[in-house]
Amino acid sequence: MNKTELKEKLEKLRINPNYYSLDGGPLLDSQVILDHSYNYYSDDKKYDEWRVFFMERGIRYKENVYYNEDEACKDVFERVIKL
Repeated sequence: MNKTELKEKLEKLRINPNYYSLDGGPLLDSQVILDHSYNYYSDDKKYDEWRVFFMERGIRYKENVYYNEDEACKDVFERVIKL
């Protein structure tokens, strides 16, 4: 699953978009955040880091790091449907 597919699934289920952000960003309410702003290089290869976490009152918690979009999007989906 990628971000586009995830967004479509969440919209189809009519999940309030105020409960999640698929583009990172500091949000103040209790929300699930998907952040893809972390990249690093090793042996001339680029690796992407996808971070999934809850944000409440400006504090991150239950943060997971993934190295592929599919796993990160699945985590977001599971967290959002449990809210």
